[in-house]
Amino acid sequence: MELVVTVILVGIFASFGINGYNKAKTNARKKELKTNMLAIKAGQNIFKAKKGYYFPNSGTANVSSININLNLKIFETSNITYSCTRTASATTFSCKGVLSGVTTCTLTQASDVPSCT
Repeated sequence: MELVVTVILVGIFASFGINGYNKAKTNARKKELKTNMLAIKAGQNIFKAKKGYYFPNSGTANVSSININLNLKIFETSNITYSCTRTASATTFSCKGVLSGVTTCTLTQASDVPSCT
C-alpha cells in the first residue's frame, strides 16, 4: 500500500515539474523573440545609416535575407519565424516575429520595443 501511495505522489510531483518546465521554456522563447526583434531594429538603423534607406529593397525578407543584409546571426527555428517589409518610399519598415503561431511581435522604425500579442 505504501508503494502505491509513493508512486502516486511521485507522479503528482512530476506533473508539477513538467508544467513548470513548459512554462519556463515558453517564457524563454518569448524573450528570445523580443531580443532578436531588437537586434533587427538595430541592424535596420545601421543599414539605413550606410545606405540611406531601410531593408529590404522590395517585397518581404525572410530570416536568411535579414541575416545577410543586416549582418545578424538570428536562428530561425520551427517555433519562431521572422520577416521584414518596408514602404515604397523606404522611409519606414515593419518587422514581424511569430512564436508557434500564438505570440506575434511587431516592430517598426518608430517603436523602441516590440509590441507582442
